[in-house]
Amino acid sequence: MAKTGKTKTKRRRGRPPGQDGQATRRRVLEAAAKRLRQDGIAATGVEDVMRDAGLTHGAFYAYFMSREALIAEALGLGAGEARDAWFAGLDHLPRAARLGQIVGRYLAPIHRDRPASGCAFAALAAETARGPSPIRATFETELRATLARLADNLGDEAQAKALLALAIGALQLARAVEDAELSDALLLAARRAALGLGKAEAS
Repeated sequence: MAKTGKTKTKRRRGRPPGQDGQATRRRVLEAAAKRLRQDGIAATGVEDVMRDAGLTHGAFYAYFMSREALIAEALGLGAGEARDAWFAGLDHLPRAARLGQIVGRYLAPIHRDRPASGCAFAALAAETARGPSPIRATFETELRATLARLADNLGDEAQAKALLALAIGALQLARAVEDAELSDALLLAARRAALGLGKAEAS
């Protein structure tokens, strides 16, 4: 005898149901991207992220296969957001004038003091170096994209690599120390050194 009645549709992991699924998934990723940059990889838990997104912990697997998958994708989103903000509005400037804007935006006290909306590389480099391959792969992909964008703005790939390494390291140190004067001094010294890279290339 055939069974009658409604059949239940099983919800598959990582595939959100309904038309609003993608928007909700994006909201979770944005919450995770902020958490990652603010608190780091180890301290970013699924329950906290879902709460930030206004969802229950139990809904997580309707949108993502695993916490690792969430972290990797959120890292990519956060890095992309910060990159777009860093280079916004530079296209109209002559190439020679872009270095000052790039250095000033990155090595600024406001960037140091707002990690949740800032550079994912400075916030997560140390943890990523010891992390699993998918997270490291995303980090490298986004780093290469930022280097390419930086080189395009500066007109020199070697200068872009030197500037990015200097800027990330200086920002990490400025955030790590407790002494406010020392932190400011580190940022100032790094700004001067970064601007000096442009002078060295010009000579």
